Amino acid sequence: MTQDSFEHENTAPGRRATSATQGYDYTGIMPGRATLEVMGLAPASKQDGGVVQPETYLTAAGELLALMFAVVWLVSLIFNPGVVHDNPIAANLGYNNFCVGLDTQPAKSPGLILFVACYYVGIRYVITNMQRSFERRRNGKNTRMQFVGSVTTDLFWAISFTVFSLVWVINPWMSLRGHTAPFCFFIICRWATIFARMLESPATTWRGWAWMCVYGPISFILPIYYFSSFSYHDATGGIMIPYWVGMILDYTWFACLPLTGLFLHVDKDDIAAMVHIAGAAEADRLENQTSLLDEGDIPRCGPPHIVAGCAYYALLLAALVTIIWAGHVSI
Repeated sequence: MTQDSFEHENTAPGRRATSATQGYDYTGIMPGRATLEVMGLAPASKQDGGVVQPETYLTAAGELLALMFAVVWLVSLIFNPGVVHDNPIAANLGYNNFCVGLDTQPAKSPGLILFVACYYVGIRYVITNMQRSFERRRNGKNTRMQFVGSVTTDLFWAISFTVFSLVWVINPWMSLRGHTAPFCFFIICRWATIFARMLESPATTWRGWAWMCVYGPISFILPIYYFSSFSYHDATGGIMIPYWVGMILDYTWFACLPLTGLFLHVDKDDIAAMVHIAGAAEADRLENQTSLLDEGDIPRCGPPHIVAGCAYYALLLAALVTIIWAGHVSI
């Protein structure tokens, strides 16, 4: 898509006019549409330049997360209803938060499978948003601070999403603090990523900042509330604050997750950047699609490659023999 056709597409009749302060609205997407779009089962919106914007991945992550919690709670209520009444989280906080549904089998198994899908779209948001930040910086649309803030928070978001997977390994019966810490790290890093994106985009509206005034404080209060409640319960055996106060904080944070996509907007600069990135990627694929048939481009394997390959497989074989031997000795 050329720049002229891009401008024409976005000023077509019936399309809402945009400017540096009035970005493309992302509220028109139907529930489930974002997931279908990132999985390639639905075409990208023309309003987004015909390419998948990073915000689509973020919205899809919220949709898949909601699906994951719905599934694990349904499985837990059917096959392990006792966990609702007897678990360390309820004992310390006075109520069940969303995580209780995924803490025990058999809900853990389907929950972990669905989490892989959430992880994929979450990491794709990081990658595409970083690509767009680099492109905006090259085009002079980002200040140095905006660029550094966006890329740094995106990296921490990816790290926190990876660390969050530890909640499937460390259950609250094993270590309540060890189970909660990865979740709290995820909460802070997610807030930082969203905040950096809203600062980067000139299309952010006052409604978005109003939502951030709710989402931001809760993101910092929850980790403090969790660990303070655990310490109070260890010392006294009681609940630190009325259960309904903590429940409001907890459930409000989870309610903010699917609402995030409603307040992240893209403008012409965002769309132009992603159109250019998508076009460059497509050109690269076309240029290299016959590389495997071009003998001149096929790398030749010399002695160093052969030695390295043999060493690698020798190491794998030694590890396999060691495991078999150790298992035989223990038996």
